[in-house]
Amino acid sequence: MSVLQYLQQLISTVANTLAFVSRLLTALVTSGWYLVIQDAAVVTTDIHTLLEDPSCGQEAQCTMLSTIISDLATLSSDLAALGNPQQTGSPVTLPTTAPPGYGGASASAIATAVWDTANYAGQAMGDTMRSLVYFFDGINSNLAFPSPTGGPFVISANIGPFNVEPWLFTPDYGLDSILTTDADVGAWLNRVAARGETWSYDSDVELWRTFGLGQPANNTTWYCTVSEIQFKWVQAQLAGSTVRVPPIWPGLANVTLGAPVAFGSGPLSVPGPMHGILVSITSVNQPLPHYWYGTSEAWGKLGGLTFVDDNGDSEEYQLFGFVSAVYTPRFMTEATSCQIRNVSGIVGTVTPWTIT
Repeated sequence: MSVLQYLQQLISTVANTLAFVSRLLTALVTSGWYLVIQDAAVVTTDIHTLLEDPSCGQEAQCTMLSTIISDLATLSSDLAALGNPQQTGSPVTLPTTAPPGYGGASASAIATAVWDTANYAGQAMGDTMRSLVYFFDGINSNLAFPSPTGGPFVISANIGPFNVEPWLFTPDYGLDSILTTDADVGAWLNRVAARGETWSYDSDVELWRTFGLGQPANNTTWYCTVSEIQFKWVQAQLAGSTVRVPPIWPGLANVTLGAPVAFGSGPLSVPGPMHGILVSITSVNQPLPHYWYGTSEAWGKLGGLTFVDDNGDSEEYQLFGFVSAVYTPRFMTEATSCQIRNVSGIVGTVTPWTIT
């Protein structure tokens, strides 16, 4: 190959190379890849700059580690100074002797300090509470409330609620202090009187009473609410006696039936002795109210009945209306008769019965 041909080929190759580079640059510019290359160059420069910065090098890291090691040593010393601290959920063991600064005055001194504390008006709280006690005690006295001890006594007074003295005494004679030898309620009260008071019978209210309870200046009256009947009942219980109560229907097999007495046009008298009666009504020829209690039939306004004792005294009356019913005395164990008032036109019978 001649020199001329070689030069021509070299020029052609260079031209082709330049054309390729030109096309490559054109493609990079057109596609935007040159920006990626540019950014990569910038990042590389930044990394190089950071590596040359002393604060990000190994020296700075060693300084940071030294600080952490020093802080851990301080924390270790602090934990060692705590000794063996108790943890949540574990019992707390208190020292036998309170540390300095703990503890205080005696219980009595604390109580005195509390009760001596002044209220908004400058009065000691102890005096305030004492006044309240007198106040409510006075209201209790003035309104005749039951005894605060729960005993069988009530108080009646005409004193003002602010005039009650601290010596006001509440009688508290338990029913267990009653003896079988006590003649009546008054004998019992005067025997157990704790303040030397005298009990007397007040016929107006039919109760035993006492004045003042050892304080003549106290215009106060106490009443004992235990009646003579209740008193006798307690005595009977103490003596182990059988307390008599009104009869209770014991069942048909345990009674003896008397002769039936038919209803008439007027009042009806059923003779005894008896423990009760059986009423049997077959028809009512009056336009009266009519009821059903489940399967039990009844009429309204038929009349009433009363049982009479052996002294001729009638007890509280009872209304009757069921067509089939049983009635017993309320305040006696046995009656001498049963007196009945009824409207006319009733067809039926009344049968007395006694417990066998």
